[in-house]
Amino acid sequence: MPPYVIMKGTRTAGIAQPWSAPETGRSVCIYPQKAYDVKRHAILFPMRITIEQPVLDLFPELTVGVVVVRGAKNDASHPEIEQLLRKAESDLQAQGIESIKQHPPIQVWREAHIKFGNKPDRYAPANQALGKRVMKGNPLPCINPLVDLLNVTSIEHLIPIGGEDLRATEGVVRLTRAVGDEQFLELGKETDEPPEPGEVIWRDETGVLCRRFNWREADRTKITETTTDAIIVLETLPPVGRDELQLALETLAERIRKFTGAETILHTLDHETVSATID
Repeated sequence: MPPYVIMKGTRTAGIAQPWSAPETGRSVCIYPQKAYDVKRHAILFPMRITIEQPVLDLFPELTVGVVVVRGAKNDASHPEIEQLLRKAESDLQAQGIESIKQHPPIQVWREAHIKFGNKPDRYAPANQALGKRVMKGNPLPCINPLVDLLNVTSIEHLIPIGGEDLRATEGVVRLTRAVGDEQFLELGKETDEPPEPGEVIWRDETGVLCRRFNWREADRTKITETTTDAIIVLETLPPVGRDELQLALETLAERIRKFTGAETILHTLDHETVSATID
């Protein structure tokens, strides 16, 4: 049975009642959390990740790869992961890229950011910032296995990648466009910095998980050494094609299984398949 999202605020009687979930047609039950408190009831939905239509209207060729991680041991140190990281950095530097901004896999994301109103020279896309650091010869620090493997894959394919602690997310995980009043506490900060209206964001029922696609991560759902379950998203636009995305997904999942002992499930979202159950 898949995990479920708890949606609060539905009124019901003091006993369980059958109910058919509109997204799935599955018959579930509504249970009061306490028989005497009619304001604290829950409807159970399967957990999902989805791309909402306003984003696809702006980026019809967007494809998002998803790695669902379950049961990771993320607190160990692995010299092999650091070797993978250093090799990825060395391989990118060996390409001799003259202008990271004009490199096709990065230029397309600069143009994408401009489309939703961002200024990429001020707030660089995630893959540009990472590529620029590597090309300057600044090695990435090792943080924890999941984050390090995420960074390895991002450097190898120059695609934006982000990850969240699944147990810290609430409700459906959505790639959408911001209203502008959503809560966002950036990684390592304590001040709320809501997104701009129309900005492309990852969010859940509580607030923003990432701003400007995967430009900045939220502190609330950061992946730490205590993370056991996670969701990792790989964002692609042409010229990165479906085959390369699949290779990146499968390689990342294989490494996660090898180094953390986790189980992994892969999904691919696009204009035809806009959502998936997080098993």
